[in-house]
Amino acid sequence: MRRFSKGVVYPPSSAADRDPLYCEQWAWQRMEAEDAWKRLDGCRELRPVTVAIVDCGIQSDHEDLNSQMVCGARVIPPDNNDFSDDDGHGTMVAGTIGAIASNDRGGRGMIPAARLMAIKFIDVRTPPMSANAANAIIRAVDKGAQIINASWNVGLDSPELEGAIEYASSRDVLVVVAAGNNGGDNTRYLSFPASYKSDNLISVLATDRNDQKASFSNYGQNVHIAAPGVDIVSTFPYLCQPPAPPSVSYNPAYRSYSGTSAAAAHVSGAAALLLSIRPSWTAENVRGHLMETVDPIPDLRHYCRAGGRLNVGRAVKELFA
Repeated sequence: MRRFSKGVVYPPSSAADRDPLYCEQWAWQRMEAEDAWKRLDGCRELRPVTVAIVDCGIQSDHEDLNSQMVCGARVIPPDNNDFSDDDGHGTMVAGTIGAIASNDRGGRGMIPAARLMAIKFIDVRTPPMSANAANAIIRAVDKGAQIINASWNVGLDSPELEGAIEYASSRDVLVVVAAGNNGGDNTRYLSFPASYKSDNLISVLATDRNDQKASFSNYGQNVHIAAPGVDIVSTFPYLCQPPAPPSVSYNPAYRSYSGTSAAAAHVSGAAALLLSIRPSWTAENVRGHLMETVDPIPDLRHYCRAGGRLNVGRAVKELFA
């Protein structure tokens, strides 16, 4: 669930954190992510967390992702292990969650230490379908995912898909879901899997730079939390090696995108940060803590249950209080 914009133009000077596009990643400041990262810099007992991007694949050799890829699978024909991204969506979600930090390339992700898993169930000929989505979620769980990012919907209710999410719940795997980009109320016009009621599922709407609900974003009292989802700079698949040093005019390895996909990816990354500190927490613990530590936004009170936008800095700070 995303909207593409054209390739990213690099600013003329390097941004903080040794990532040239960091200064264009407005969401980190809005969510006080730097506070979270600084608190974790001195922690030596953080546990690695595996995040599965159940999507259209990931470019595993991307210059800003390659060190985090741990495994992948394809659950649609042809029967092989090719989980390469032929659309771009999965790679962008992956970058928002876990792009490498301080490597003089692109921007950074929420948790660069994340172990990324690509489960491909969509390609240019195959849209999101319930049976394939269910198989992908089950495969991710069986391969050891602790968090599943599901930035898509299938339109109609499906016992098979709901069963897969319940299977993830039985293994205490958190499923983070995009609320949808139709601008509608998910309470009245259900969107799946966002409208399922499992305790391990967290549905996310998108906000803009001003903490307003994005015009395209779905909402409703079965949506749990809001997160930035407009003009989010992230990684993108490329065929030719990106320039080094980065071009001041254009780099095909990065784009900005908008959608509840990006919002869900921010929440997946934040959830991974929490689990790296509190590995014994359940999926419900993580969901509850993220909702309790939002920045309360009056205009969001009627759009999601938490009544506010993700604040990862506060979420991490309260673990050390």
